[in-house]
Amino acid sequence: MIRPARLIDLPGLNRPQHLLSLDLPNSVVREFSPAGFAARSALGPLRGGADCLLYTHRMRPIAACYYDSPGRGEEASIVALSAFGNSNDQGTWVAWERLAERTCLRAAGDGKLRVVAKPEEGSELAGLLHKLGFTIATRERVLVSTGASLAGERQPGFEPLRNDDVWDVWKLYSRTEPVVVQRAEGLTPASWLRSRKARRKLRQEWLLRVDGNVVVHTELMLGQRSASISFHYEPAHRDALPAAILHVRALCARRQIKSVYCVVREHQAELEGLLLDSGFESVRQQVRLVLYTSVLAFAGEPMQIPATEKAAAVWRGATMQDLSGGQEHAQIPGPDWYNYVKR
Repeated sequence: MIRPARLIDLPGLNRPQHLLSLDLPNSVVREFSPAGFAARSALGPLRGGADCLLYTHRMRPIAACYYDSPGRGEEASIVALSAFGNSNDQGTWVAWERLAERTCLRAAGDGKLRVVAKPEEGSELAGLLHKLGFTIATRERVLVSTGASLAGERQPGFEPLRNDDVWDVWKLYSRTEPVVVQRAEGLTPASWLRSRKARRKLRQEWLLRVDGNVVVHTELMLGQRSASISFHYEPAHRDALPAAILHVRALCARRQIKSVYCVVREHQAELEGLLLDSGFESVRQQVRLVLYTSVLAFAGEPMQIPATEKAAAVWRGATMQDLSGGQEHAQIPGPDWYNYVKR
C-alpha cells in the first residue's frame, strides 16, 4: 500500500534508514532530515512543498520517497528514496519503483510539467528511473572543498545581482546552456525573479560585466555549515573564472562555511579543471534525469470548425423603433437582415 506520511509515522521514520540521495548537493546544504521532511509533509497546506510517500506492508513502512513539489512551480524534484530494511532485497527495489511511479502520477495531477531526479551515473537506480520514462538532460560532477582551502579575497568588478539584472543574466544563461538543459529546467526571466525573491536570504548571486554585457554569473546557495555554488559564463571569457572562484571563496570564508560544493556540467570542462587545481575534490558523478508529464502536439492540417452561431432566417421588426411600436412587417429572407433599411 502506498500512502502519504502521517504524524503518527514520525517515530517510525526516526529509525535508521538506507538513503539514496537524488538531489545532491542541495539536500546536504539544506541538511535534509527524513523525519523532519515527513513532518512538514504531514502539515497539509503548511507543508511548503514537502511531500513524503510511504510504501507499507501490514501497516509497517518498508520504503519511502521524499520529493519537493512547490505550489507555484512547474517542477517536482525527487529528494531521496529510503528503505527501512535490506536495500538489496528485491522487494525494496519493487517498492522504490512503485513509489517513483506514484510520485510522477501525483506530480502530473498537481499540474507539474517535469519531474527531476539526479542519481549516480550508471547505478541501478538510474536504470530504474530510465525504465519509467526519465531521460538524460545532462551529466554533472559534484566537487567539494573543505578546510583551509576556502580562503580567498573578494575580487574587484563583481557586483551583486539586482532585480534589474535578471534579464541580462537570463540572456547569458540562454546563450551558454545547451537547449536540452534549458528545456529540462524551464527557466524564464519571470520564474528566475520569483525564485530569487522567495529565497532571498538563502541565496546570493554575483555577476561580472565586460563592455556592459554579463560574462560571468555566480550563484551561491547558503546553509548553516555548507554552501553550493554554480557558474554560468561565456566561453570567450573563461579567463575570468579564477577570479570568480576566489570571490566565492572569500564570501564563504566570511560566513565561516565549513564545506563548499560545486556542480559542474559536462560542457564546463575548463571550470572543472580550475576547481580541481584550486583544492576541490570530486565526490560524485551523477546524471540529471527529467520526466516530462506533458508534451507538445502539432496538428498536420488546420481543423475545420463549424460555426456555432447562425443568422436568423426570419426577422420581424427591422428597426428598434418598429419593435417598440409593435408593428409587423414582411419577412426578410437571407442572413443580411441587419443591413435592412426601412423605406
